[in-house]
Amino acid sequence: MRWALSLLLAGLALLGSSQVVAWSTKVGQHTDESGGSLSAWPHLMAGFTSAGSMTLSRLDPVTGDLVWRSVAGPGTVTAVVQESVQRVHLFGTSSSGRAQVHTFNSNNGNLLGTVDLGEFQIEWAQYGCVFGKNEHTSVLLRFDMPTRTVTWSRTGPMIVAMTDAYGIFALEQNGAGYTLLKLRESTGEVERTNVIQGVGGFLSRVHDIRFGSYRIGVGSDFAQIVFLGDAPGGRGRLLSCWANPNDGGPVWQYVDLSSPGYLARLGYVGYYMGVREETASGSQKSMEYGVEPSYAYGTPSSKRLLGTYLHESGLESVYVAGSRRDISLWRVGALGEDRGHPVGVDGGLNVDDIPIAKASNALLGDYVLFEARDQGQSSVYVMRPQKVSAGFGAIGGDPATFGVRLSSPATKPVTFKISAVPGQPAGAGTQTISFAVGDEAKSVQIPTLPVSEDQFAFMEMSYNNIRHRVYGQLRRPKMALFTMSANYGRGGDVLTGTVELTGQAPVGGMPVQISDSSGLVGTPAFVTVPHGQREATFPITLFAPTVTTTVTVTALDGQIQLRRTLTLLRSELHAISLSNAWVKGGTALALTIDLDAPAPAGGLVCSVATEGAVLPRPPVTVPLGSRTFAATLYTSVVTADTPSIVHVSAQGRVRTKAVLVRP
Repeated sequence: MRWALSLLLAGLALLGSSQVVAWSTKVGQHTDESGGSLSAWPHLMAGFTSAGSMTLSRLDPVTGDLVWRSVAGPGTVTAVVQESVQRVHLFGTSSSGRAQVHTFNSNNGNLLGTVDLGEFQIEWAQYGCVFGKNEHTSVLLRFDMPTRTVTWSRTGPMIVAMTDAYGIFALEQNGAGYTLLKLRESTGEVERTNVIQGVGGFLSRVHDIRFGSYRIGVGSDFAQIVFLGDAPGGRGRLLSCWANPNDGGPVWQYVDLSSPGYLARLGYVGYYMGVREETASGSQKSMEYGVEPSYAYGTPSSKRLLGTYLHESGLESVYVAGSRRDISLWRVGALGEDRGHPVGVDGGLNVDDIPIAKASNALLGDYVLFEARDQGQSSVYVMRPQKVSAGFGAIGGDPATFGVRLSSPATKPVTFKISAVPGQPAGAGTQTISFAVGDEAKSVQIPTLPVSEDQFAFMEMSYNNIRHRVYGQLRRPKMALFTMSANYGRGGDVLTGTVELTGQAPVGGMPVQISDSSGLVGTPAFVTVPHGQREATFPITLFAPTVTTTVTVTALDGQIQLRRTLTLLRSELHAISLSNAWVKGGTALALTIDLDAPAPAGGLVCSVATEGAVLPRPPVTVPLGSRTFAATLYTSVVTADTPSIVHVSAQGRVRTKAVLVRP
């Protein structure tokens, strides 16, 4: 199996908890649910609210040991942003309700200074942008970290805001609708707007609004806005709006949640989001949903989701969802159309020695950092998830090897289920691949269907009842061999040609074009290998050349071209015969000329010479396509038995017959 065709599927935490968790360290004590932030690059920094104060800790990424710990002052932490190797910024809200930025020396933890941003509570800070609210308005500002100054500030009825490497978005209430703002990063001025109407047609009540994924289109910017609320009739509904600030109507998609009831709030919103649902009786359950422009879907989960965060890094993302003693790791591949689909999950690893109240994460090489709290105590944990590669590949119609490889040997028995997906040309029913302790790679044979073009196909692979797609490549068959029953012949011969494919022909058969270089070979223009077959035969009719000729016969399947050479032998004088062994002088005699192949275009000229009593005659021409020709010879009157000879020659070959002429 070619593992290059495999997708890196998963952060599947298959190992025991003692081997999954590399280290842990306590860093603070939380007083509310909003505090806590991790940053893994270039140093491992943990900012937490501890005993009512904002604290920042640097940890050793190998051992988890505390390098230094600093206290910024009373308040709650919102975010840690590392400006460089030398400086790190701690964003939070003071106990008096003031938004603040505390700047520290990354090497020793010394406080370099504090900047007061105003009277509001920070909700998020990222890429130098800060968003928050007070009882009167919302505030969005740009904080220049190198100079530690506010370059611009904007206030207004903003509900949510978002920034990333590409730009800044804000959403404002506009009567019954909303206005999407695209802000200029350098000044905060409104660059483009888009009025979004129609939410009321989908939701009777809105509980929560979040920005989701942002992407760059061809010359356009898109923002995803996700509304959580009640659909008409009371059932909960997750509504996704994709809007372009440049133009008009948004794209709406939604998924209805499992039951009516008050929906507390959204977790991180993106291609995946967590929803905590509280019923009237107070019971809770979490839901994991995804909403994209083209479709919406939802999958209930038995885990009680208390926090969800998504950290992106390159082409992969890790999604961490935590409940009190439960962790889920999702490694999301950003590969083409599969972006955002769950291609790996540990199914909810139960870690008895890690009491989790809220999970967040940051990537640290091959490790995942997450923060956990129990009874107010905070800890940072490092977990190294098991990675799983899986994939398959074959010529359509042939059995394919479905391979699964672990990044390290399994330490406990693990079974994966692989299932065929209706409409896909790979797999049949459900099969299992089981790993025993110590196994690192396993495979199983799966059936495939013939395909007319190279294509990617997918199957479902599941672990702990959580499914994800595994992609493989099925290739169209190609011509492998082109043979003829002989590599020489003479005009009139009929040879047999055979084309053989590397796999089974798809539905409708596979045509192969046949041609020759001379016009001296008769073949069908196309020969079709029937559906499900690997080869087909066809006749090759040879025409006589005037001289011995080598021709090329070509078979072309659209991609592969195979050539075979064929020698066409010229027609030769084979034999002659006379109608009688003796003849009376003065009478006629029949001469028959036989060729070894049909005569070529223009015929084959045969010279006739005689001796004795057989009279001379002009040359004889065997006409095109004929192998035999009869001519008449005349004899003279003789007075005694006269032995005579007839010589016939053509192209240097001579045949001779004797005849006795009697009186």
